[in-house]
Amino acid sequence: MKKLLCLLCTLILALSCTTTAFACTPIYKAPDIPKVPDIEVELSDDMKDAVNKAVQKQLEKMILDRPDVAVASYWQKETIRGAYSVLTVGWNEIEGATSYKVRVTKEDGTSKTYESKYNILTKYGTIDEFIAEGMDGATVEVRAYGENETYSMWSEKKTVSKGNVY
Repeated sequence: MKKLLCLLCTLILALSCTTTAFACTPIYKAPDIPKVPDIEVELSDDMKDAVNKAVQKQLEKMILDRPDVAVASYWQKETIRGAYSVLTVGWNEIEGATSYKVRVTKEDGTSKTYESKYNILTKYGTIDEFIAEGMDGATVEVRAYGENETYSMWSEKKTVSKGNVY
């Protein structure tokens, strides 16, 4: 009798849970998505040659190795005299590079590019308001530049980690 009663209670519990779920879940209806027509552009042979030459010229300049961002950290500390913050980015040194550009992109899409002659960048929030506003969810990427307008591809984006504050 106890087993039968237990089985009946389990069955009632299972049915009551699914009924509640069906009552609260709205029915999904797929939105109407308009069809976008295929667009084809006919280029003349002269135009194709011009585009190919421009692409080839840029590829010839992109000969430096791609940097790898090793460190991207940010810390901020409130003191009696105000807020103090530092962004530090470090990457591997690229052979033939004379300078680097570091692009910092915040979560809201705003970005700022910094230049460095070394394979490290340190920016202080007391000097740079972009850094002082905070780096939560920001990403960084680095590109190397060399002589005769040569350059590398942008590094992969690395998320800025929040460092320890002492």
